[in-house]
Amino acid sequence: MNLFTQDYLKSILHYDPATGFFTWVGARYPSRNGTRAGTVARCGGIDIRINNEGYKANRLAWLYMTGAWPENLIDHRNNKRADNRFDNLRPATRIQNNWNARLPRTNTSGFKGVSFHPATGKWVARVPDGTSRLYLGLFESPELADAACRSKREAIQGEFANHG
Repeated sequence: MNLFTQDYLKSILHYDPATGFFTWVGARYPSRNGTRAGTVARCGGIDIRINNEGYKANRLAWLYMTGAWPENLIDHRNNKRADNRFDNLRPATRIQNNWNARLPRTNTSGFKGVSFHPATGKWVARVPDGTSRLYLGLFESPELADAACRSKREAIQGEFANHG
């Protein structure tokens, strides 16, 4: 992938940090001037093609605003991949990005980190700590297990704690 500078990016695209939208500008793409850049990708994020290469709009927004390509991932605080407002973006490691994930579709308890333990008839609470999942115990109800998960998640994951 050919990486370019903030100056080059600003010569072909305008970014509005309040809306998160990119629009084409400059002489490089005269027929596109003023039109919104990007298409919605399968994952729900926005992809923008520049010089026949695809780039994620959130990474371009980071370059546009900071002048540097992100070292790791760019996380969307609200989990909406098409929402590229600058105040919704933050640098993250893969682990931090995973911590901010939504409640999985396969979840049957309705609570992140909580599952039913059929052998005991109780609810198990587990929270990822970055390298493994911490076992928090068995609880009489899913709500009690969720309360334990929330507390531990906030202590370990900080601003990346997402409760589902």
